[in-house]
Amino acid sequence: MPEIAEAQSADLSKRKNVTRIEDVLAVRLSPGDISRYHDAVALAIAKALDEEEPGSATRTAVTNMMASAQMGRLQCWGLFARKDGGQSFIGAITTHLRHDEWFGVTSLVLATIFVVPVVHVTVEGWKKAFGPIEDFARDCKCAKITGYTKNPRMLRVAEALGFNCEWRLPQKEVPYNGR
Repeated sequence: MPEIAEAQSADLSKRKNVTRIEDVLAVRLSPGDISRYHDAVALAIAKALDEEEPGSATRTAVTNMMASAQMGRLQCWGLFARKDGGQSFIGAITTHLRHDEWFGVTSLVLATIFVVPVVHVTVEGWKKAFGPIEDFARDCKCAKITGYTKNPRMLRVAEALGFNCEWRLPQKEVPYNGR
């Protein structure tokens, strides 16, 4: 675990005016909450999809994900930092349940995770935030929680949370006439 702390410290030294957050609450947003936080959640999804200024494919994905969240097919979790007696919206996680018909198990898939860049969530903060998400997965009788990322910092956080990060997800783009 020391290498995680050292790597996170190195990440922080590159960013200016970062607030360290150790107490993070993940709250599953209702459709009304999603409407209330619509712009922030949509921006968090777009940023998590790794687009500074979303292109048409990302805009389509964000639109589809927000519609799925409103219909309850995609779970949207608001991330709130608790500090000095108050709480602030600092990001969002989206998840969805995926049933594997061949193995007969359900997984909770982490679709997107985004935290505003001026915040550094500690490993302890992530552990607190993932508590309700793990409880949800357990209640839904999920065999595992899974996700994918190319962000090295999120991989270190995932390892600290007990995720097996040995698997890789090779991808190859297949061009076609419509793209």
